[in-house]
Amino acid sequence: NTWLPESRFPGFIKQNLERRSVYDVMEAMGHRPTDAIQTMEAVTLEKDDAALLTVPTGSAALLIRRVGYARGVPVEYAIDYYRGDRTKFRVRLGVLEQRLAGRIHDEHIAI
Repeated sequence: NTWLPESRFPGFIKQNLERRSVYDVMEAMGHRPTDAIQTMEAVTLEKDDAALLTVPTGSAALLIRRVGYARGVPVEYAIDYYRGDRTKFRVRLGVLEQRLAGRIHDEHIAI
């Protein structure tokens, strides 16, 4: 699930997302995220989320909440579930924190 501010992305819902990625559309509208803060946690899936991922209820998953920023301004909030049996992440740490340390506070991070 992804939420975008309508004021920054008017008409976004009318875009053909079968042919273009969300981030390509965001870029075309002038607000592609350049940085993000993500919170990752291990969870067990409830019935509805498990069904969407085609795994049994109670399966392990990774829950990621993300706030994406374009030039320091929040432009995206997302909640994503990833199957625990098919997921691998590679993460680069430190760059965002150094560049935005004084501008982003804990209240901007979804917990």
